[in-house]
Amino acid sequence: SASPLMKALETSDLGTAPSPLCGLEDSNKEMSFLCGLEGSSEEHAQAFEQLVIDVLEKVAKDGIDQEQIDAVLHQLELNQREIGGDHYPFGLQLILSGLSTAIHRGNVLAHMNIDSALDTLREKAKNPEYVKQLVREQLLDNAHRVRLTFKPDPQLESRKNEAEKAHLKEIKQQLSEQEVQSLIKVASDLEQRQNEQEMNIEEILPKVSIEDVPKSIKFPQCHDFDHDEIKISYYNQGTNGLVYQQLIIDMPEFTAEEQSYLPIFNYCFGELGCGDKDYLQMQVWQSKISGGIHMGNMMRGQINDEQNIQGFYSVSGKSLVDNHKAMTELLQYSFKEMRFDEYARIKELVAQVRVRKENSVTGSGHILAMQAASCGMSPVAQLKHNNSGLASISFIKKLDDSLQNDPLGMENFVQILSQIKKKLLKAPAQFLLVCEEKVYQNCCQHVIEQWQTTDLKIVKAASILSLSSVKKHVQQAWLTSTQVSFCAQSYMTVPIGHKDSAALTVLGGFLKNGILHRCIREQGGAYGGGAMQDSSLACFKFFSYRDPRLSDTLADFKESLQWLVNTKHDEQALEEAILGVISSLDKPGSPAGNAKQHFHNALFERTEKQKQVFRQNILDVKLSDLVNVTQKYLIDKPCSTAIVTNHEHEEECRKLSLDIATLS
Repeated sequence: SASPLMKALETSDLGTAPSPLCGLEDSNKEMSFLCGLEGSSEEHAQAFEQLVIDVLEKVAKDGIDQEQIDAVLHQLELNQREIGGDHYPFGLQLILSGLSTAIHRGNVLAHMNIDSALDTLREKAKNPEYVKQLVREQLLDNAHRVRLTFKPDPQLESRKNEAEKAHLKEIKQQLSEQEVQSLIKVASDLEQRQNEQEMNIEEILPKVSIEDVPKSIKFPQCHDFDHDEIKISYYNQGTNGLVYQQLIIDMPEFTAEEQSYLPIFNYCFGELGCGDKDYLQMQVWQSKISGGIHMGNMMRGQINDEQNIQGFYSVSGKSLVDNHKAMTELLQYSFKEMRFDEYARIKELVAQVRVRKENSVTGSGHILAMQAASCGMSPVAQLKHNNSGLASISFIKKLDDSLQNDPLGMENFVQILSQIKKKLLKAPAQFLLVCEEKVYQNCCQHVIEQWQTTDLKIVKAASILSLSSVKKHVQQAWLTSTQVSFCAQSYMTVPIGHKDSAALTVLGGFLKNGILHRCIREQGGAYGGGAMQDSSLACFKFFSYRDPRLSDTLADFKESLQWLVNTKHDEQALEEAILGVISSLDKPGSPAGNAKQHFHNALFERTEKQKQVFRQNILDVKLSDLVNVTQKYLIDKPCSTAIVTNHEHEEECRKLSLDIATLS
């Protein structure tokens, strides 16, 4: 946010938030530089373009402070060093990152190892004219520039549907009887083909079997640093010269109102001024010495009772080893001195959250629908729906409107944020460090030196949070501007400590592979669909993604259960479902990610022993177990339904007896 162009976009009255497309697109042979605004108006297009040009002209004339340039180069080095792999394998990340270079006949190894390029950039950047010249030549004097304006059309989908119907009617009128019968036969042949059993390729392709799965898995080793006043847990991992630090705070007892503001509080951390520094100075400080600082909260039910909740807060940062002491100071200063008096900046941040949440519907509608369908299953499920689900979209819209139009709204908002901070500062806490073995003692000492003079309390054991929850089923439809629908149903089941959780987990993959993919995607036309056991919430979920249907999809969910109990299944299908679960349990992550996951699991009693028992239970699942849990928890049992769809389907939703809520 301290960079000249981003600052201009965030503070401009021409729109609500910068576009997520801002930045350099370097995957093509010719790179493109993009910037944009969301939540603007068509008549502001020229003013927006002039705003960008004015900022670039100022940079080309005055340059950028050397401190900011050094911070950017530091970020490039840190990103180059960090070993990822928590979302998909690090080796695959490297291959994909070099793919565009390979396509354009470039040097892939040079693309992956940018040390020499960084050295060159550091040398060139010492010249005050270097960045000025780049901006002048590559941007301002570049004639290959285009301005695009996108505006919503509420009638677009209906016009497209009507045009398609008219086109199909015209085609039908021109068909002979023989051509009509031919089309009917093609449709019948397609349906028959879709229902056929796939050819057995077991003898053609090599495959992994359950016998190939190791009986046990290795876990990272957690160590305790010996100190009387501060508790530090550390992992010696190969992090390639990076240190990861987290302050883990025992979750205080928040009021219901404070709980609803936690996501906004988390988003504001690291984005506002602290102590005697404004938010721009804090942004530069962060970029110079860290890979960013973040705050988040974690809540889970107990392994044998999802209604009893434990919770923790985390304040996280990462840095190169040489910057760890400075990062420790940054984390403490940001956490203790965070202030809420920059009202204009707070409004910008809330507006950004609003835009992101509104834009998340079409990309993550299936997740939002599942959260809504499961919201009555446990306290954590309700919090997820309220804080990150569909209910949070309505909440953030009301909050944003109140901050823009009501001065008292801002005062009340700031007071709540301040109260959250006060409770966190008084809560017991501990530290987590992930680094290489040769530096862990120095890193632990940095933490002790920075925090031992504070009134930080050593955490003893996480208490059970008193969050009220009444198990209930919901029937909801959320209407918004979307061309497709997202359907979800949720059944009450069991938490991960229950013996049936393993069979339910395998059942999700078995249903998806065996019938749901065919019914929901191949025949129904949705982009995707499936089923899954969510043991953290003690519920079993069905979902469809970008779905043209509603009622028929819900019927397919029900019919898949009958298919499961009334069809003779082979062991190969079961083995594939089990291997799918095991692959998700055993998949490798990054060195730091594995350590953090191990530590956080232990906080919530997800111990190594518990994980080994659950894993073995997965391997031991039989076909009869799938039938038993289906009959016990799903068939003829009440379920919750949630649908995200457009306004044209409102009548169909009412016929399904769904409560109607409007997002936009």
